Amino acid sequence: MTKKKKLIIILASILAVVLITVAFFGNTIMNAVIGNTLGRDLPQLTGEPEVGKWYAVDVADTVSSDGSKWQGYFRKGSENKVLLYFYGGGFSVNDFTAARSMDVEGGFYNPRLGKGLNVMTYAIRKWGIGNSADDNMFKDWTFIGVPYCNGDFHAGTGDKEYTALDGSTKTIHYHGYTNYRRLITKIFHYVSSSPNQLVVAGSSAGGFGAAILADDAIELFHNPKNATVLVDSSLLINDHWHDIMANEWKNTKSLQ
Repeated sequence: MTKKKKLIIILASILAVVLITVAFFGNTIMNAVIGNTLGRDLPQLTGEPEVGKWYAVDVADTVSSDGSKWQGYFRKGSENKVLLYFYGGGFSVNDFTAARSMDVEGGFYNPRLGKGLNVMTYAIRKWGIGNSADDNMFKDWTFIGVPYCNGDFHAGTGDKEYTALDGSTKTIHYHGYTNYRRLITKIFHYVSSSPNQLVVAGSSAGGFGAAILADDAIELFHNPKNATVLVDSSLLINDHWHDIMANEWKNTKSLQ
């Protein structure tokens, strides 16, 4: 047997072991990761927050697209600087997509707080833009995380009835804008509403949210002189965005 054939056999054996391990232990590994995710392991914000500590923030009169509980995430910084981060997670633009959330294979949007969002937030605070490493320029900033469970690019303010796959009539809650505003209003009880610096950021659907809400957020934080908008991985060409925002998401005119 040649050295080349031996190498191929060895590599194939290693690959087989990896695939078997994933098949048998993949769910266990994922559940272990999910069990440690933000939103499950974080305390609810109930009193004065500790600087540098992460919290889940319950916000009154906020809902996910399916009407279930919604909450935000928050870390109070030692500096008077704020990073406002909008999550991504698909979209809903009509009755067809509303009936096909990510509960359905190949669905279009995340309908509620759940495993996907928890894992994303865990990654953000452990390894991503919200981590506490010494070389992260944002480590001492206040971080406000806005989960995405409404399919509306964080811009909706209304409800829409649609026909579900089982033929029943259901309601999708396009409350992304309402949720974000109420979260920020609550956070203002704990941090200054006039930061020295503000970064409004997001990726994918959250990048659209950052772009759509940039002016709104800057005004909400009393127009800091140093404000930056960071839009990551957000490109969907559609000639009907204005109609979608106005009629599907019931978006306020000031944001269109």
